[in-house]
Amino acid sequence: MKKVLICDDESLILMSLSSAVRMLSGYPVEVHAVPTGGDALDEARAQTFDLCFLDIRLPDVSGLDVMKEIRARSPGTVIVVISACEVTGEMMSLIAENEARFIPKPFEIAQIQDALRAVA
Repeated sequence: MKKVLICDDESLILMSLSSAVRMLSGYPVEVHAVPTGGDALDEARAQTFDLCFLDIRLPDVSGLDVMKEIRARSPGTVIVVISACEVTGEMMSLIAENEARFIPKPFEIAQIQDALRAVA
């Protein structure tokens, strides 16, 4: 069973992305959906995930800081950074350095399917 971590402070995104992952994965999946960076860090410290969808702007911790810790703890995790905010060149460099993918909000189902295929 694949494990997917989703972290976004917008409840609608959190619920819809969780549902999409369950419906589109094509394989057994366990979804952990959390609204804060601290919650995501707690989850990442407790277990390893195959895939992580991570918002940049979170109420407590930068999603990019969460990304760096997940990458350090679990080099094999596919990390997909999602954001509706403007992403600077520096931010994109940091995302690339951590071998993460970037999907701007609003995202399309095909982009989610591509991420799911990466861990199939």
